[in-house]
Amino acid sequence: MPLTFFFNEYDKFKTLRTHENYKLYCHKINMTPDGLGRWAKENNAGFILMDYQFNQEKFFPLPSDPDIENYRRAYFDGRFAVFLLVK
Repeated sequence: MPLTFFFNEYDKFKTLRTHENYKLYCHKINMTPDGLGRWAKENNAGFILMDYQFNQEKFFPLPSDPDIENYRRAYFDGRFAVFLLVK
């Protein structure tokens, strides 16, 4: 979770995870956008927020990709992208 997005709002969320958790889970190998989607769903994430300007990772989907496994992009402003869980 980028700090700039949720500054002073942490108490509104029961659990927050970051892409760093995903990197640790994968031992920094074979990381893909769909793998992130699978991992996020397994960890009950209702949405994924990505910061493409200041904290982009190689496993983030391309800005033109409308979805990743289990999630559909709902917002992108050139910096932040929000992917919502598809139920």
